[in-house]
Amino acid sequence: MTRTEMIDKLRKFYDDCIALVEKKNQDYAGMEDPFRNLELVEKVGICSTEEGIAVRLCDKLSRTATLLKSEPAVADDPLVDSLKDSCNYNAFIAIRKGLV
Repeated sequence: MTRTEMIDKLRKFYDDCIALVEKKNQDYAGMEDPFRNLELVEKVGICSTEEGIAVRLCDKLSRTATLLKSEPAVADDPLVDSLKDSCNYNAFIAIRKGLV
């Protein structure tokens, strides 16, 4: 694979990540506050929003490790979706911390 091919694949992957977060955000948080569902842990006093996102990221990493060893039991939730979710959760933390 050339560097250009790798960059093209990364662009496609990240574009897919954005498309996935757009779809899921509609279901989880609505259009007004994109972090509404993620902020719930802070509102009920469990932990900060960023720590809650990190927990969800850990869940995705655990699922990724499992899917690297075996096929998913849920057919419409493949490995690639867990990888995209992981990228999105990392980006959410960066956004919340004002890093981007």
